[in-house]
Amino acid sequence: ASRADPVVWAALLLAVTGLLLLMRASLVIRLHIPINLNEGWNAYHATDVAMGRPLYPDPRGFFFNNYPPLSFYIVAAWGTLLGDQMLAGRSLSLLSLIAWPGLLALAARRLGCRWSEAAFGALLLLAGLFLFNDFNIAVNDPELLGHAIQALGLLILLREPRTTWTLMATAVLFAAGVFVKHLMIPLPIAAVLWLMLVDRRAAWRLIAFGAILGIAGMAVSITMFGPNFLAQLLAPRAYLPARAAAMSAEWVSRWLVLLVVAAVLARKCSRDSRVVLALLFAGIATPFGLALFAGDGVYWNNMFDAEWGLCLIAALALNRLPAMTSEPRRVRLRLALVAGCLAAPIAITAMGAQIHWGSPRYWLDPRWYEAETAASDIAFIRNHPGPALCEQN
Repeated sequence: ASRADPVVWAALLLAVTGLLLLMRASLVIRLHIPINLNEGWNAYHATDVAMGRPLYPDPRGFFFNNYPPLSFYIVAAWGTLLGDQMLAGRSLSLLSLIAWPGLLALAARRLGCRWSEAAFGALLLLAGLFLFNDFNIAVNDPELLGHAIQALGLLILLREPRTTWTLMATAVLFAAGVFVKHLMIPLPIAAVLWLMLVDRRAAWRLIAFGAILGIAGMAVSITMFGPNFLAQLLAPRAYLPARAAAMSAEWVSRWLVLLVVAAVLARKCSRDSRVVLALLFAGIATPFGLALFAGDGVYWNNMFDAEWGLCLIAALALNRLPAMTSEPRRVRLRLALVAGCLAAPIAITAMGAQIHWGSPRYWLDPRWYEAETAASDIAFIRNHPGPALCEQN
């Protein structure tokens, strides 16, 4: 790529911004403060695993678990080494936050993108995670871990030639992602449909491996945890159509440019099998995530698969679409695509800009006031033995 390439400069800008945000997030994970409402809940369950207590207790005890079991065992093992289940969950989330976009970039390379285009797509995903959903950023929650695991599975799937061992490894990683968060099914579905188009024999082998792993995982889980496992995993939620409509409209407004780019790419590159994979992924994940917005208690992480697919599409669009135009128009088209992809992030950043961003303490000593307040609260509770109520779990 030329030094004048707008993709290179945009990737560099995103990289510098991403490094600052990752640095700040890495400094927050050590603080004894509540970052989101799920952290304590996840820490309790990881502690249950570490202490040998039931992971899926009787729901009549008013403490439930509607997550699959795998993440709790991973966090419990790491937490035992660190001596802190909360720090273990946060650090795994931070590592996943770094690994997931990195794996996206490597996957984009295997789909034929240049390094600058692959980096732009990966860093666009990272920017979107920080801007649109910091609820799951470097917190004790398994969401990012599950996506990072499945991203490794996608990278292995794209390795050619596809062998029995690579398909088995892909199936293991896809299944592991589902046993971290059970709604992480768009990528496995898209992978199977894509293989049906490009390598039907591999598709049937992936289906067979996935089915064996899924059935075995469910059988082991039911044997280990009893009937409470399925009852809590499939616990119903209230369905709120008005909420789904409002959240869907907001999400579409953020990602509208990339949805349009995906439509253009589908029309121009429908015979490009590598593009078809990304289109299938985003095309399945987007309506799936939007439908889940109606569930009470769900949040923007429903759309992480869709955003992942759209960021792959951004990298592929930068690689494929300019190549279809004359030489003088290629730089202008790449500039237009970059500007379109960054329009919503830049606008939202500008609207949310704070004077604190210019202070070194914001970056080097983040959330210091919350840490001081939490320290006094912790000291108060330690000096008053007995039960305590808290709005955070």
